[in-house]
Amino acid sequence: MNQEMSHYQQLYDKAQTIDLPWLNQLRDKAWQEFQQQGFPSRKYEEWKYTDVSSLVNLSFNGVNIDEAQSKTQDYGDDALVITIHQGQAISLDTVKKGLPDGVIVETLNIALKEHAELVKNHLGQVANNQDNGFIALNTAMLDCGLFIFVPENCVLDKTLVIEHQGCDGLSQQVRHLIVAEKNAELSVLEAYLGQGCYFNNCVTEVVAMDNAIVTHYKLQQESIEAYHIGSVYGQLSKSAQLYSHSFSFGGRLVRSDTLVSFEEQGGHCGMNGLYLVGDHQHVDHHTTAFHKVPHCTSDEFYKGILNGNSRAVFNGKVVVAQDAQKTNASQQNKNLLLSKQAEVDTKPQLEIYADDVKCAHGATVGQLDEDALFYLQSRGLNPEQAKEFLLTAFVADRIEQVKFKGLKQRLTDLMHAQRNV
Repeated sequence: MNQEMSHYQQLYDKAQTIDLPWLNQLRDKAWQEFQQQGFPSRKYEEWKYTDVSSLVNLSFNGVNIDEAQSKTQDYGDDALVITIHQGQAISLDTVKKGLPDGVIVETLNIALKEHAELVKNHLGQVANNQDNGFIALNTAMLDCGLFIFVPENCVLDKTLVIEHQGCDGLSQQVRHLIVAEKNAELSVLEAYLGQGCYFNNCVTEVVAMDNAIVTHYKLQQESIEAYHIGSVYGQLSKSAQLYSHSFSFGGRLVRSDTLVSFEEQGGHCGMNGLYLVGDHQHVDHHTTAFHKVPHCTSDEFYKGILNGNSRAVFNGKVVVAQDAQKTNASQQNKNLLLSKQAEVDTKPQLEIYADDVKCAHGATVGQLDEDALFYLQSRGLNPEQAKEFLLTAFVADRIEQVKFKGLKQRLTDLMHAQRNV
């Protein structure tokens, strides 16, 4: 057994177990798959531009019990905030008091005991361990996470905020399961922040049943030394809607995947993304919209700003199955490079096996418009003000897509704070 496997074998042996045969079978199968796959290397097309060897060669002790909890951010009055610190869900009891009847927000460990059948029907059914070793490792460990369930015809009018606090030496295998029943509606924000060198391996499964509407926000604001591997899997039933928003501002090595599967007709998915990548950062976004059935729509628009010796990757894929006629799908990726050392690899893809579809894609890479900078300076702005004005205009439409006021304000503040990336 190599060093990589030996380290995670020790963590796997220590992982909390629950006496549920189906869960143990799920975990054991995932562990076997992880042992077979290991972590992805650059020889795989999906990881061609992202080298995870620096992460693989690090050993994390699991939990740093000496690290103090950071102060929770302010997300406004229309938010219900749960902090996850060293695997513990803080303020969860307070959040529960503000929930409508029938809504379940519980730690995954407790939900596996108290709501076993609900969890069993969906856990591990949306995320695919075969996609890569990180998914399999997450399923095998299941360190911490939440089960969120909104019953039929229920609308959750406040945004659930899950704030993950990382600290030096911490390794977390975070798993969230979100289930919205028929005609249900909710929005969830996953926020990731912390200090020091740590590793978050996160998987979120979203199940949207008939006519359900789920809005999922992800704010990645990790430490500049942190490693973040995250995947969001969505499964849409008849006329369901999923709106995915991904924002990346931190981390040394970041990989964020969004994969959405249309299982029944009439579904819609919107994917919105923004990444600011600074010196010595590597940020990779991969998205997949898998149109299995007819009469579904998806639209996607990601933007990036890069500075210093940085690198970003964007790979957006739309797959239209042979029977998925009347599909309407679009994707766009636009990037600004603010330094000669910055590099972006952008690859929008269409795989179309049906003939009655409407699909489009595009990508651009460029610099700030010198004529526009000159014009703004001729009107009294100094060079830094002119630059900030253009950068703010470039990202404005991505931030405007956010309906949650607490996050929109936070993104605006982060944009100003990191305007020089």
